[in-house]
Amino acid sequence: MQSMTYRRGGGSSRAVSARAVDLIDPAGLMVKRIESLRTHAWEVELAAHGIDSASLNASSVQLEATCADLNVLDVASEIFDADVKAVASSRNKDDAGLLTVDGWSQTALITGIEPSYDPPGPAKYALTVALLDGLWHKRDDVQHFWSDALQPGLDLDYPHDYPHDYLPTSSLCRSNWWSTGRSHSQPSSSASTGMNCIWTSPRARM
Repeated sequence: MQSMTYRRGGGSSRAVSARAVDLIDPAGLMVKRIESLRTHAWEVELAAHGIDSASLNASSVQLEATCADLNVLDVASEIFDADVKAVASSRNKDDAGLLTVDGWSQTALITGIEPSYDPPGPAKYALTVALLDGLWHKRDDVQHFWSDALQPGLDLDYPHDYPHDYLPTSSLCRSNWWSTGRSHSQPSSSASTGMNCIWTSPRARM
């Protein structure tokens, strides 16, 4: 585990200034083990030879943590409580916080903090976490396609149209009458007027 944070939900009171809580901070809150977060269970209704329905419901797990600075715990508790109150008031899961572990995220609420050991050593706590989505999400890389006017060359999208993007350039020969405008009728042969070659790419001809 490289990172673990709880980010405040959108419905929390503006009086809570902090935005996120680091849950693996040795100088603050430090969650020890996260096996229980891997909870993943379908609620199914059985039928004669299969299932009638299946759903991933919210679940509640406990995490063991230590706290080296009780002031950090007080600030974290304000965030946790504000999110619980926001969701209880709005009935909207979008107001809950976001628990993120090594890039994997799930909407969550921390609904309880129970002390299990008091100082002089580091205080130990059991955190009750409500996992609201039923599964974990991870954002994929996003590729943006900008207008070619902003950055020339971005219209090259091989392998979808290889001939348009990567065929060698070719020459289009036009007689002097066309390129210079000296004559208004096409000459009978190129030898009498000479030829001008205009080099273009396949894209210019489209």
